[in-house]
Amino acid sequence: MKGRRGDRRGRPHQSLARNPPPSAGRKKWIRIRSHFLPRQTRGIRQYVGQGRCPDSCGGPMAMETPSPGVGLPFAGSLDPRDETRIPRLRHAARESTGPGMAAGPLFIVAALVQGLTRDGFELNRHPASLLSNGDLGWIQITNFLVTGLLTVAFAVGMRRTLVGGLGGIWGPRLVGIYGLLGMIAAGVFLPDAADGFPPGTPAGQPKSVSWHGLLHFASAGVGFLCLIVGCFVIARRFASLGQRGWAAYSRITGVLFLAGFIGLASGSGHTAAVLAFWFGVVVAWVWVALLAARLRAGVLEATRPTSAE
Repeated sequence: MKGRRGDRRGRPHQSLARNPPPSAGRKKWIRIRSHFLPRQTRGIRQYVGQGRCPDSCGGPMAMETPSPGVGLPFAGSLDPRDETRIPRLRHAARESTGPGMAAGPLFIVAALVQGLTRDGFELNRHPASLLSNGDLGWIQITNFLVTGLLTVAFAVGMRRTLVGGLGGIWGPRLVGIYGLLGMIAAGVFLPDAADGFPPGTPAGQPKSVSWHGLLHFASAGVGFLCLIVGCFVIARRFASLGQRGWAAYSRITGVLFLAGFIGLASGSGHTAAVLAFWFGVVVAWVWVALLAARLRAGVLEATRPTSAE
C-alpha cells in the first residue's frame, strides 16, 4: 500500500518525486508589486516553492500561488531572476508620462504666438478657442488635437505610474477626460465667431448659438471641470505621501482654474474675466507639466498597498 510519503519499498511518492521540496539554499523571497498581480492577490508575498506565507502572515496562505504568466505583464515562471525586470517596467511606466511635460508648453506657446500675430485678435478680449475660426483657424484646431492626444497619452502613463494609493484610478481618468473633451472635442466642434474676431464679425456676443458652438462650450466645460476635480484628487495623493506643499499647490491650481472658467462662462466679456481665464489656463498647464515631471521622478509611487480611489 502506498502511503503519504512513499510506498512500502521506501520509494518517494510520485508528487514528491516530481516536486521535491526546495533546499534551504534555493528558497527565495520574491516581492511581487501590487500592479503585477490580480486585484484579489495584491500586496501578498509569494513564497516561491512552498506555497505558504511566512510566519509574519500567520501561517498557510489563503490562496494558491498564481499560475505562471497569470496576472503578470510577462509570461514565464516566478523565477528570482524575473525580479530584475520589475525596475525596467517601472522605469518604462515613468517614461510614459513624458507627453504631459510637452502638452502644456505646446498649447500655451502656439496660442500666444497666434494671439499676438493674427489680425483682429486681442488677448484681453478673446479666449484662445476663437483662434479656431478664420482662414488660419486650422493652426489652433491642430493645436487642440495634438495637445489633446498628448494629454490622453499622459493620462495612460499616469495610470501605469500611480498604482495603488489615493487617486490611482480617478486621477488619470479625470485628466484623460480633460484631454478628450476639453481639447480634442473642443478642436472638432468650432466655437462661434464673436466680438469682432475674425475680422468682419460684429462686436459683442453672437445673437444665436450654432450646434457646433454649443457642443464646443459643453465639451470644454465638462473637460475643464474634470481637470479641476483632478487637481483636488491628486492633491490628496500628495497629502497622503506627506508632500503638503504640492498638495496645497494642486488645490490652488484647481481654485484658480475654476475661477477663470466661471468668469468666462458668465459671458460678461469684461477684460478682467478674459485675462483671468487666460491666467487660469496657463496655471493649469504649468501644473500638468510639473505633475508629469514629478511622476517621471517617481515621487508619487505608493510605498505600501492601499485602496485605490
